[in-house]
Amino acid sequence: MTQQGWTTQQDLNMDQVSTEPPPPLEAGIYRARVVEATPQPTKKGDPALRVVLQVFADIAGSEISPKRKIYQTAVLTQDAAFRVKQLAVAAGVEPPKTSGFDDASTFAAELTGAEVLCKTKQRQTPDGKTIADVDRFLTAEQAQQSTQAAAPAAPPKRRKAS
Repeated sequence: MTQQGWTTQQDLNMDQVSTEPPPPLEAGIYRARVVEATPQPTKKGDPALRVVLQVFADIAGSEISPKRKIYQTAVLTQDAAFRVKQLAVAAGVEPPKTSGFDDASTFAAELTGAEVLCKTKQRQTPDGKTIADVDRFLTAEQAQQSTQAAAPAAPPKRRKAS
């Protein structure tokens, strides 16, 4: 018997499963896919997008296992528009022109499925959990510059004694 909406059945080896969740992502630059973007107001009532990112690889392209999700709220106000613009530029889509529901819905639809680069950080939640959070969304060029800046400097060359 199948339940409506239930799409898969796989064997689960519970002997190999921990009772603890995987640790949060380390701070770094990752490749992620926007798996969901939904217009949703903030608790204060400001227009916003709820964005769910599926992190699947690090900046070098090495797969992240298990894949991790990061939840973001992109607020559609003039003061917070920088985050929306970062996300749009990183995804290669046009940012919304207004904070209206129709523009937010169109933007959300264009974002869904897009791959983005994001720089993450760790933060503490009010209940003391450490989680990964997006520090900023990056273009490929910005990510490249950021990784070059973070690379350790080459040691100075030694002169040969004569």
